[in-house]
Amino acid sequence: KRAEVVKRSAAIGVKYGDDVKVFMAGIHAYLGDQERAIELLDKAYLQHDTDLLYMRHDEEFDEVMKDNPRYMALVKKLGLTGKPV
Repeated sequence: KRAEVVKRSAAIGVKYGDDVKVFMAGIHAYLGDQERAIELLDKAYLQHDTDLLYMRHDEEFDEVMKDNPRYMALVKKLGLTGKPV
């Protein structure tokens, strides 16, 4: 199942490229690859990706990432420090 998720998410990444960084970060976070998730979120931040404003709306994603100091630093930088929606 994990291999299938990786395969399908890679295909989405190839098809949509830069437009799905936050989505792809979620996939990597769910798969346990927080480092890759943070890399994608950082790239999205540098590109002023407005999808970042909604990342805390995904409670499961936020739950997976909330103990990651780099994620929380990004949350703070974006001004999203309140309780996840």
